[in-house]
Amino acid sequence: YFVEPERPVPLQSREIMTPTNLVNLQEFATITGNFVPHLAWSPDSLRFVLPGALGSDSIWVYRTDALTLLPEIIESDELMSTIEFHPNGKQVMFGTEQGTVHLWQVIPDANNNIFETLFLNTHQQVITSLAFSPDGARFVSSGQGALTTVNLDRTWAAIVWDIQSVEQRAILSGHQGLIRDMVWSPDGNRIVTGADDGTVRIWDANTGTSLSVVEVGVPITSLAYSSNGQFIAVGLGQTDGRVLLLDGTSYAQVSEYQVNSAGISSLAFSPDNSMLVVGGADNIFTVWNTQNDQPLTTLSVDDNIRQF
Repeated sequence: YFVEPERPVPLQSREIMTPTNLVNLQEFATITGNFVPHLAWSPDSLRFVLPGALGSDSIWVYRTDALTLLPEIIESDELMSTIEFHPNGKQVMFGTEQGTVHLWQVIPDANNNIFETLFLNTHQQVITSLAFSPDGARFVSSGQGALTTVNLDRTWAAIVWDIQSVEQRAILSGHQGLIRDMVWSPDGNRIVTGADDGTVRIWDANTGTSLSVVEVGVPITSLAYSSNGQFIAVGLGQTDGRVLLLDGTSYAQVSEYQVNSAGISSLAFSPDNSMLVVGGADNIFTVWNTQNDQPLTTLSVDDNIRQF
């Protein structure tokens, strides 16, 4: 028998979300499986990747225009802890529970192959966060026990790496607790880190020099930097349910959003920076207008929100 495959069902058209049309926000697709609570989108939104959980220790690469098709699978024998898409949209980096970092080419080559391009031992224990510089030339990794020969406190330090030379460009040492999230400034000159010690730290990305420390007093669970450099959003954990909005240049607090949540798990600015999406640990997310600091909508899902 010769069976013609059924054509994939096209996704609904997606117009740019604005504060005006936000009320029409609705779910249009769901992916289920044995995954860890992390995902990464390609810059062009044509692909996203999900790491498999215990018993499914692989990277699952989906195409958003063909969600009914089986994903590409990148096999791994290590448990994955975090994942990020490279700004070029062709590579995916993931950190593991063993403190290693892997970079994979996920766009098939002429022979329809996907392959690993970089492997590094970066920390003694689990990788808690990864972040690429805006130009994709560097990345920063965090975890416990930074593997470096630099004479600094390595316990909770993050490492800035050059991808081409695989050299350590800077060591971000100063936190007294595990770093949970990191973001680069849009110009690539600064890195913002948030940790269990209740501080947000801003670093010179080229030298590792500490530029500022913002004392919050509550563990930091999530960070986001607006693409225009105006704001840094800071999500708090431990049943706090607050989001702090810092000035992207002076680092002074300019706003505070009180969210009805047991803790903030994820943050994301809209492309035009007019809105901030806040994910909570109790199955709800809210959208805020960053221009007047007012909530726009609240929606619920079937499980805890871990990442946008």
